[in-house]
Amino acid sequence: MQLPLPADFFVPVRLSAAEVHDLQGVQAHLLSVYLTSYDTHSNDAQSSNWKLVGQRAHVKIYSQRPTTKKKRKKLFGSKPEDVTDQLRGYRCANERDLPALRLIGSVDGTLEDVLYGAMWRSGRERAARAHFTADGVADGAVLCTVDTPSSTDPFRSLSVKWALKRAPHGGLVVKDRDFCYLAAAGVVRSPRTGVKLSYRLRHSITFPSCPPFQNHSVVRGQIFLCSFFRQLRNGRVEVFHEGTYNVGGGTGTIGLGLPMSIAEKSLVETLFSFESVRACALAKKLARTVKENKAVQESLDGERRCGMCLRYLCNALQTAVRSMSRLDMLTVQCATGNSALE
Repeated sequence: MQLPLPADFFVPVRLSAAEVHDLQGVQAHLLSVYLTSYDTHSNDAQSSNWKLVGQRAHVKIYSQRPTTKKKRKKLFGSKPEDVTDQLRGYRCANERDLPALRLIGSVDGTLEDVLYGAMWRSGRERAARAHFTADGVADGAVLCTVDTPSSTDPFRSLSVKWALKRAPHGGLVVKDRDFCYLAAAGVVRSPRTGVKLSYRLRHSITFPSCPPFQNHSVVRGQIFLCSFFRQLRNGRVEVFHEGTYNVGGGTGTIGLGLPMSIAEKSLVETLFSFESVRACALAKKLARTVKENKAVQESLDGERRCGMCLRYLCNALQTAVRSMSRLDMLTVQCATGNSALE
């Protein structure tokens, strides 16, 4: 498959009012579930149910293998089929029996750095972010937008997105994975403590305009993740990721399926890459500043040009008035010596 995909590869989608309401309801439901899990389990990752699978600087990642349905229901606080009912036409997968991961720790920066660095609105922006985070995502697209940022809530968003992640080892043994998911971001307060939290939600769904590719080099995977961020006093941000994943393609099939150990390692590295999102935020701010300065400079340059010959003005515009016999016309001379009428 040739990447990146053309900008018009996916058919534009227009959602009805009912579909918009459904997706907003799903987001609210999932966010409530994950908030409860954050308040209840954020300090419980070291229990016997969780195994430390990665640690880097101030961040630790824990893994929980599938348990009984009763325990998994208690962990995530709701039945996945409840969400399916709300999605109606947009079916989400059953994540009850999938492996679970948690990331707990802190990174340098502010809440604004985290959300601004992580947000993307096109495949080009997603590729730029991957340049800094090295998370393996080679392409992405926004399939439809439900909620957009506002002046009062600049980081709020709700959309359906698609992303493709390159396989480890250059795809020689396993295939690339792509994901179609509901993506949401914004700011909420913890129901238990009232603390301000930023969040990012990614929840795989089946979306009509983005079916799995028939191309055998790409396998449709699934992710069910939510991240919470809290500003700390020491110039750092507390990070809490929780969710499950399904890499798709069966288990252990050479050339198609992705062995669980490789899948887990790949996702762990992706989560660790979030530490670099601050650098992405800084780069975006610098790019925006340069663009704004260029626009201002071009505006100033326009004001410094002669209105007649468009050459730059060194001195104030000079006008010369001379009376022409009979016609009594004005001759206007610019600073460069050109005349409108002679």
